[in-house]
Amino acid sequence: MNPELSPCPSGWKGRRETAQKVCWRLASRHDDEDAMAAVLDFATDRKWEVRKVVAESLASFPEEYFKEISTVMAGESHAMVEAAIRRSISRRELGEPSAPKLEGLFLETFENIKARYGTDAAEAAREMAEKFTDLHLCSAVHDIRNIIDHFKPSDALVADPVHQENVKQIIWGHSYLKRILDMMDKYSRPLTVLKSEEDVLEIIEESLADALAQIADDGYNHSKVKVRIDIPELASFSVARLEILLAFTNLIKNAIEAHGRQKGKILPGVVEISGTIHEGFIQIQIRDHGNGLSQSCLVGMLQFIPGNTSKHGGSGYGLPLANRYITAHGGRLALESEANEGTTATVFLPIRGTSDTIP
Repeated sequence: MNPELSPCPSGWKGRRETAQKVCWRLASRHDDEDAMAAVLDFATDRKWEVRKVVAESLASFPEEYFKEISTVMAGESHAMVEAAIRRSISRRELGEPSAPKLEGLFLETFENIKARYGTDAAEAAREMAEKFTDLHLCSAVHDIRNIIDHFKPSDALVADPVHQENVKQIIWGHSYLKRILDMMDKYSRPLTVLKSEEDVLEIIEESLADALAQIADDGYNHSKVKVRIDIPELASFSVARLEILLAFTNLIKNAIEAHGRQKGKILPGVVEISGTIHEGFIQIQIRDHGNGLSQSCLVGMLQFIPGNTSKHGGSGYGLPLANRYITAHGGRLALESEANEGTTATVFLPIRGTSDTIP
């Protein structure tokens, strides 16, 4: 067995982290016997926190591995792990998509480069890959926009009652594609951060208003989701207003929609937005009590790879774009999530930046 995939002897937290990586690898490479052997070891680990990682990933494994691992874990006695097994089996029966293959391959490639050449080299390789991707996206967005502009329904077709339902679908699809293209365009453009002094509470309130407006424009009633804001008198921070507004708008919109959508409504829930200051950083937490993410899915989301989304109808660009804008300010975006328990996004932004322009 590859020693990198063996259970980590340095403590259960180390084993849990390794378990997340090998579960993701098994979901991405369905013929990986080394990953399968390691997952089986973790499925019987003495710490329930490690076994729970495997339980939460069950739905993403190929059929033969799923059966074997499920059999091994069938006698699970810990309530938290047993509940995670039941949720995974339920997701599999409902036909929910498994872990994205490309994201798993990226994670494995990144870890291999880091192991061989070091963290700095791996990060440099990632930055280079992102720059090539940006160049490709810029070109693709321009060409696709030129094409879809010719596919707008005429006024006569819109007014024709015979084709009304089909026209509605065309209009919705056209609007959806344009929204994705706008996100792709913003993500791929060179980033210049021009900062000014802004009030924290004002930024949050404006971002919330924008998020609610977008949800309404998508045709969903959000009145059953209550948003609570607890932002004390914080110092103003130096930020690029438009970019930070967009970042918070995406995060708040994700939190509201995390409670689920059904028949034109966002299902009932609560979103809590709070803020503190610590060691020169303003910390803004956006917590929902929605569906949450399994640990294997969370590992993939934390790669911030464009196009990766856990939300039906999502563009997959909102979270990576938010992360890009936040890190460009010298900040950080952290995510914590638990299946069926909700997700917390924490934004760390320096009160004062060291530079007005970050490429």
